This record gives sequence, C-alpha cells and structure tokens, in this order.
Amino acid sequence: MYTEDLIQNKINIASKAQIPTFSVVDTKGNLIESLHLRGKYVLVQIWASWCKPCIEELPMLTAIHNKYKEAGLELISFSIDEDSTAFKKAIDKYAMNWKQILDSQLYNSLGGGGIPKIYLLDKLGVVIYDRESAKDFDLVLLSKLLSERLDN
Repeated sequence: MYTEDLIQNKINIASKAQIPTFSVVDTKGNLIESLHLRGKYVLVQIWASWCKPCIEELPMLTAIHNKYKEAGLELISFSIDEDSTAFKKAIDKYAMNWKQILDSQLYNSLGGGGIPKIYLLDKLGVVIYDRESAKDFDLVLLSKLLSERLDN
C-alpha cells in the first residue's frame, strides 16, 4: 500500500526533485546525513551482495569513483542485505572503498522494487540522473554527465 510520503518521494524522483532525506551510520561509524552532503555531487547506489546485476556494475562504479572522487563526487552505497556478514564480505571482495551503509530505510522510502538503483544528486540534493533497473542503466551516459559537471 502506498502512503502519501512514498507517493511524494516517487513524484520527486520522477520530476527530478530531491531524494528523501536520510540520516544513517556507515560501516566506519560515521554519521551520514543527506543535508550535510549539499555542495557536493553525490552518487547513491542501492544494492545487495546477492544481487548479480549489482555486482556486475561494481567495476564501472569503482572506475567512476576513482576518476571523480578528487573532483568532489561522493559515492554512497546503501545495501539492503539482511545478512551483515555477506554484506561485509562483498565490500572486501569487491574493494568497495567508499561509504557503505547497511540500511534499507532509503530503499523503502523510495518504494522498494528492483535493484540495483542509482541516483546522481547535484550540489543542491536534486536528482539529475536516476536508474531504477539494471536493464536501462547507461554507465557511459552517467560518466559523460559527471565529466560535464566535474571536469570543469
């Protein structure tokens, strides 16, 4: 059943408005709050260790992270895993050396559904790119968009 908040969140994403706010703790114990990310481009990934398409996109996400982190891109991955051991093993196995969150709150507030999900937020927290399923994820397009925004 859809609540008013969930419907509004979906409208915001579809209309390129702001992603729902979040306040979570990463795997290193750091508090990550969406409002404190303003002023940076933020790439949000929603994934799980058991999700094959999620794992398949990791090499490109790693390349994007490595290329643009010095230019100010913040990559944050939210895992919806229920098994924290599998989550931690996947982070190590795939050398995911960016902010990692084990929390499904953001995923749920966006209505759940298929993963992986990718959202690129501009410096004001507005969604400027979103991908809700692996079949239409264009990493080349995302990389081009980042290049236009961050290589200047």
